[in-house]
Amino acid sequence: VLEKHAGITLCTYPTKNLALSNCGLACGGTYETLRDILDAHGNVESVVLLPDKPYAFVVYSKVQHAVDAVAALTGTKPHFAAAPLYLGYVEDVPRAEPPATAAILPPGLELILDAVSEEEEASMLATFHVDNPQQSLKHRDVQHFGYEFQYELARVRKDPPLDRRIPLECLPFLDRLVGSGKLNELPDQLTVNRYQPGQGIAPHVDSHWSFEDGLVCLSLGASIVMDFRNPRTGAHVPLFLPARSALLLHEDSRFLWTHGISARKTDVLASADGHHHSVRERSVRTSFTFRKVRGRDSCDCEYEELCDSKEQKRKQEQEAPKELADAEAAELECSHVHQVYETIASHFSETRHKEWPRVAEFLDSIPEGSLLLDIGCGNGKYLVDHSHLLKVGLERSYGLASICRSRGIEVTVGDALALPWRDGCFDACLCIAVIHHLATEERRRHAASEMIRVLRPGSRGLVYVWSLEQERGGKNSNYVKTSRTKQAPADSRGSHGLPIHINRTPFVEPDVLVPWHNKSEDGTVSSEPVHRFYHVFVRGELRDLFESVQPGCVEDEYYDQGNWCAVLRKRATSRQ
Repeated sequence: VLEKHAGITLCTYPTKNLALSNCGLACGGTYETLRDILDAHGNVESVVLLPDKPYAFVVYSKVQHAVDAVAALTGTKPHFAAAPLYLGYVEDVPRAEPPATAAILPPGLELILDAVSEEEEASMLATFHVDNPQQSLKHRDVQHFGYEFQYELARVRKDPPLDRRIPLECLPFLDRLVGSGKLNELPDQLTVNRYQPGQGIAPHVDSHWSFEDGLVCLSLGASIVMDFRNPRTGAHVPLFLPARSALLLHEDSRFLWTHGISARKTDVLASADGHHHSVRERSVRTSFTFRKVRGRDSCDCEYEELCDSKEQKRKQEQEAPKELADAEAAELECSHVHQVYETIASHFSETRHKEWPRVAEFLDSIPEGSLLLDIGCGNGKYLVDHSHLLKVGLERSYGLASICRSRGIEVTVGDALALPWRDGCFDACLCIAVIHHLATEERRRHAASEMIRVLRPGSRGLVYVWSLEQERGGKNSNYVKTSRTKQAPADSRGSHGLPIHINRTPFVEPDVLVPWHNKSEDGTVSSEPVHRFYHVFVRGELRDLFESVQPGCVEDEYYDQGNWCAVLRKRATSRQ
């Protein structure tokens, strides 16, 4: 066991160093209990106990003292041990890690004992509920308030915020910190983690990009030892955090020193004399970590090697694609939108049957006899029913337009950038999953302008685009499959240096190529996918696009199953 776990080999000759099995910290041994049985056989220079190990080591001042101890203790069973002792000679003994002590704290670190009362502790613990255990972390249960922390990206999702705010039960504690000057402002993000004995968290520095200076870690339910390490100097400070204590991290301790919790069932603490080890069994601990989300994306800290904000900026400068020229954008759309839809028209149509409920509701709300234009109507699924309307479709794909005509739908082949109708001739407009196929902001703005142009003043339109945010209120959209998100992201790029997106996973970048495996008429699925270009929108981007064309035209913006949606009303004062 010694050779396997500690790399130590027993000697065949006497030395003053002994290894003792079945009496380590994992077996209930302590510095004091071992000294009680070892001192009787000679002068003990040191006793070494290692965390979670069943063995210990002793160094005598003379070899004869070690020989006497081996003869007297081998095969005996001390009161604290469950099995007999076995002693052997070794050349060297390992170095013991220091016991947890708060003698010298990292700069900017403050430990507050009894930070909350027992009553406050109970009320705060009652707010913790795991919404979806299947989505909890492998090593602990977790819940977010205010903003979600995305562990796969190691950063907070700043937009959109969660509907679930920091519980009111936490506010008295936070108000005391702000009132005493220990925090400059109230946090707006809370992550609650529940640790079972044996669970931990890897050493890390909280994201600079995500959070401001001033983190608060509140330990509830049980105590723990947290390890702080300075990556520049190698300094290690194990710190004992009693239950109901609060840890405040500012400056170096916030931005430079890593903190983590070893995954074990016991903690090694300082003994009564402060120089040796004792062991404490862990129990269920719940941590409340309060943070303030950084309003801007840049961090001006001095710790470049640990700053994800500076790293992201460097990466963006190196990899950020230049805005495509209009001709280049048109070529991209031709290759990765128009030609793709001609290729997949039949298979694509087979996958598009059911109307999205909120689109159907919009159509049902349009007055009877109104003239509706569906821009990018696909296979015409929104033009089949709703018989109270007069309906016209526009479709860029000849293949999809042919499918529409086979279903008795009036359709014109044309381009959303140049609608072939006069100003103000339609009473309502749809534009579902179209604008996100345009490759530049200017081309997307032009499509928005065309849509508003052909609307009659006072009439409404509905626009849907794919959202970069594929999660809302703690739940993934139907597009994202949890089993796929666990796969490592592929670093693959296609035409124009655009990343090739992994289907059924969250989006990481706004401009992507999305694979489609086409199925032929005989049912054979192509092994080589075609790639459709998408610009996925972030919250507020769709509203800003249309408002830049006609201020005040967006009546409502909402999120619907992985899409950002806008309801428009053309203003009567518009010159469009």
